[in-house]
Amino acid sequence: MYKAQDTEYGGILYRSKLEADWAEFFDQNKLRHKYEPEKIDLGTDRYTPDFWLPEFGLWVEIKPYRQWKPHSKCYRLAIETRRHVLLIQGEPEYHVVDLFDPDARRRFTFRTVTKKSEEKPAKEFLRLKEGFVREHTLVLTSSTGDETIQFVRER
Repeated sequence: MYKAQDTEYGGILYRSKLEADWAEFFDQNKLRHKYEPEKIDLGTDRYTPDFWLPEFGLWVEIKPYRQWKPHSKCYRLAIETRRHVLLIQGEPEYHVVDLFDPDARRRFTFRTVTKKSEEKPAKEFLRLKEGFVREHTLVLTSSTGDETIQFVRER
């Protein structure tokens, strides 16, 4: 079982080493990010997303690999803020990404959650591959390489 451990990186205290590792990864890839920028009212509770990527208008939630619980909050975050949410599970070297689209009801990229007992990893998933930031675009690539999803920098 994964146990979070406070970790300092770049003068910021992160709630886990995993989050600090992702902050370092974002820095190495010259991807501007803000750590826990604000609490968002989700109606029934308040939620603090891990990262905000201001240039792309994306929320990012970081979790250890294969943790299913955060799906509903990521979905609600996308709906409430009208912004896409990336749920990244795993470390920068080995991870999967789920995309929550505020315009698609209960439909997630490459995974559909129906009942908790039916949650399974998909056969196909997204990744941040080498060179995923290309000039003004952030590119997510499917594990099969058949599909890419692109986000263009906001001005």
